Amino acid sequence: MAGTTRKLHGPSRRAYRGARRDTAQVFKNEGELFRSRHRRRDIKETERQLLQLLRQAERDSLSRQLSLSLADLLAVTPASTLLPEVTSAAAEHAAVLTRRFSEDLVKHLQRHPETILSLPGDIFEELVAELLAGLGFEELNLRVRTDAGEADILGFSKDILGHRVGYLFELKQHGRSGRLVELREVTRLFGLRESLRLRLGVDQGIFVTTTSYTRPAKEFAAIHALSLKEFSDVESWLLEYSGQSSGLYMRQN
Repeated sequence: MAGTTRKLHGPSRRAYRGARRDTAQVFKNEGELFRSRHRRRDIKETERQLLQLLRQAERDSLSRQLSLSLADLLAVTPASTLLPEVTSAAAEHAAVLTRRFSEDLVKHLQRHPETILSLPGDIFEELVAELLAGLGFEELNLRVRTDAGEADILGFSKDILGHRVGYLFELKQHGRSGRLVELREVTRLFGLRESLRLRLGVDQGIFVTTTSYTRPAKEFAAIHALSLKEFSDVESWLLEYSGQSSGLYMRQN
């Protein structure tokens, strides 16, 4: 009959109470799972924002404003909720991208060589020039304009007999992109070296990149006596570098 209720007794009542407890536990578990999913979603979003800021900072070269924004974001986000590699990368990139080329930067890179891959192209060029000076080059010039094209670095040193030898360096900072230096880029180095051989006494052509080279580029370099250097070579120069008591070899403006 409508409007009447039926009271449960004995086993039926206990089963009903058990069912209610089970249902309540299910809802509790679902609520915790929902909150957990939202927390994970928030963490993922924070990580996405961090990495987006890092990439933007790289594109804008030395962007202090973005680095401060990054610091603000880290300040309001508990480090314990972020992946360790994200926190480490954020701190590392902020340290590198907020300063010009300096003695402190060289020391930082010696402790963390992998951050060479995050350097803007112009800072990478200054780093290589400084390392070459540490290796004994007596005369180094960056971004030299010639009739045949621009040379990233022109350097001169003396061989074991005391003869002056000219070196032409072409640099490509490809970071973590994995992009290989192609044949056309190596042939450009060859053409520029040959053009400057008689005029400036440039005998050696050296290509320096943070990645590697295509097979045709390697074969062409072997035929035409061009030297190809990769990240491992730059890292080796960096670890051998000791600087001088008065600071950097390359005078900074």
